[in-house]
Formats: sequence, C-alpha cells, structure tokens
Amino acid sequence: MGDRYWWDNSLDDEGVRLGLLEAIADPRSVALLRRRAVGPGWRCAELGAGAGSMVGWLADQVGPSGAVVAVDRNLAQLAHLAERPTVELVQSDIEALDLAPESFDLIHTRNVLMHVDGADAVIERLLPALRPGGWLVAEEADYYPTAGITSPAFAEVVAPLVSRWTWARTLPATVHRLGLVDIEVEVDAAMLAGRSAEAAFWAATLTSAERRLTEPAAGGVAPVSRSAFAEVMRLLADDGFWTPFAAVVCVSGRRPWIRPSPAVVGAGP
Repeated sequence: MGDRYWWDNSLDDEGVRLGLLEAIADPRSVALLRRRAVGPGWRCAELGAGAGSMVGWLADQVGPSGAVVAVDRNLAQLAHLAERPTVELVQSDIEALDLAPESFDLIHTRNVLMHVDGADAVIERLLPALRPGGWLVAEEADYYPTAGITSPAFAEVVAPLVSRWTWARTLPATVHRLGLVDIEVEVDAAMLAGRSAEAAFWAATLTSAERRLTEPAAGGVAPVSRSAFAEVMRLLADDGFWTPFAAVVCVSGRRPWIRPSPAVVGAGP
C-alpha cells in the first residue's frame, strides 16, 4: 500500500481506532455476509483483517470443519486469534498476496482496496482463488459526498486524506467485467454527526494523521492549518454538527459455477 496508508497496526492507539471502526462497520458486514449464507465448512479469506472482529465472527460461522485465513500487512492486532485452530494468520501486503486457485468460498475486504494503487489488477489476481460459486464481498469507502461538506474547516482538513479515495465507485463495473455474476450493490451514505461513534472514529483517525496533515515534509501534501485542525476536532465533539462525508460502496458477486459442455455430458470413452 506504500504511503497511501498512514496508520500503523503496531501502535496501541491504532487498536483503539480499529475498535471504533469495528463497532461502526461490523453490523453492516455481518448483514452482508449472512445474506451470502456463510456457514459450516466454508473456507474464508479476510483481507486487511485489522483488529480481527470479522475474523472471529467468520470462524464462529464456519465452525470446526471450516477455516478462516486472516491477512494483514501487520499482525500486531490479531495475536489474540492465534490460538483459534481454524484461523490462519498471514502477514502480507494485499498486492503481493498469493492465494491458491479455487480454495475459498468467500473473500471479504473492508476499507482495504481503497488504499491500493492498481486495485483492479489486485482483484483480477484474487478472483481465481474463489471456488466455483464462491463469493467476493467488498466494502470500500468512496468520498464523493464531500461535495456537500457543511464546514470549510472540515473540508480543508479532510481533503488531503480522502480526496484519493474515489476508486470504490468503479468496483461494480470492474467485477462485472471480470465475470462475476449475481452482482449486488448497496451504498451506505449516512451523514456524519458530531459526538457520534463515527465522529469518535474520525477524531481518532485525524489525530493519528495529524503530523502528516499539518507538516508538509512528513506527508508530502500541502499542510492544513492548525487552526482548521482544531476547529474540526471541536466540530466532531459537537452534537449540533452534521455533514455529508463518506459513502461505503458494498459489492457482492459470485464466481460462476463451472458446468460441463452439453457435448461432453454422457460422452463415453
């Protein structure tokens, strides 16, 4: 992911930030995966496993006859899952990941591919790892709602970070082009409210990125003013603040079943 991802899983405060994200996003992820009927015996890959909440949930669903491969470039937040017999931890950048062909019933990503240069090519390499009938479920953020941001200070502070995250809107067309079927697309675009769980997550996210945002030599972007940064922290703690901000594009698609050609059915030696 190179310099596009600004957070370090080895830091204690990153565990707090990821926990906030899990509390917000897990209910949506669970609902999506329940509709795919994840169940006993499934083999699942959780790419960008973060702090591991969805890995644990998947392991509970697949049971002792299934397996979950949890992939992250830093496994520091996943150590608590190491003793689960059906969970395998793999340290790898998603761009370098090599999954065995036709080995998974489900590949799930959440807020991972949005950080990757050449994400379409990554998906194209991953799809052969699905078994026939297997599902790709991707939840990736896109920040087109920023056009309606209600605070100039908020727009100034978040723009260097989120303006790069526009890939997810192209994901449905990509998986269609790559041959997935039964494609479903949902967009979660609730407004961001001050003093909410989402506001707490974004306060933690921006605080972790503060140096990169306010010091040009550190982040390689034009610095935002410290006064604007302070104003955004105030807004995120204000229950009277509301603004359009993020959209999460949720895309599910299935690898087609391989059926024998009619010419082959019943053919003798």
